[in-house]
Amino acid sequence: MSKTKLTEEQKEMASKLTSLQRKVVINVMDGMSHRKAYVKAGGKCKSNTSIDSTVSKMLGNVKVKAFYNSVMNTATENAALTKERAVQMLETMANVTIKDFYDFKKVCVDHDEAGEPVYASQWIIKNPEDMSDDVARCIKSYKIGKNGPELEIYSSDGALKQLSNMNGWEAPKKQELSGNLSVSEVTRKVID
Repeated sequence: MSKTKLTEEQKEMASKLTSLQRKVVINVMDGMSHRKAYVKAGGKCKSNTSIDSTVSKMLGNVKVKAFYNSVMNTATENAALTKERAVQMLETMANVTIKDFYDFKKVCVDHDEAGEPVYASQWIIKNPEDMSDDVARCIKSYKIGKNGPELEIYSSDGALKQLSNMNGWEAPKKQELSGNLSVSEVTRKVID
């Protein structure tokens, strides 16, 4: 709930509720049980029976119910993953390169006998705040191994395969039908 921005209409609805009603709805939206939402909101009832009764009446109130349903519908709409968003995420996975996760530098580590500098490549893992959210989502796991930090990213080949399937780019698969089927049965099997 804390990440959901209220519309002007929802703010107007919320302004018509008591502080306790608003807080209970917000706590319930955050996933708390009705009892916990009530207690955290500052409700004064002590027994579970009285808390249950009070919250039940509260959430049955027309104004409270309208606010709850409005905010719940907005949260549901925002949580839905659209096909376009899925394609965008898969395209990012298919296109990320090592440069999206590491910065590379040429660093002087020593000098040879003639006094000439000796260089080595240095890999520096980027700070997650310096990566876009889509690029950061491509990281499957991160750990410190015996040779230092290790990043595992999702397979770009796998992302390309999923994109191919979603867009119908794969060649049709041959299916063999056998037996004594009528034309309408064959047509129905092919369509299904």
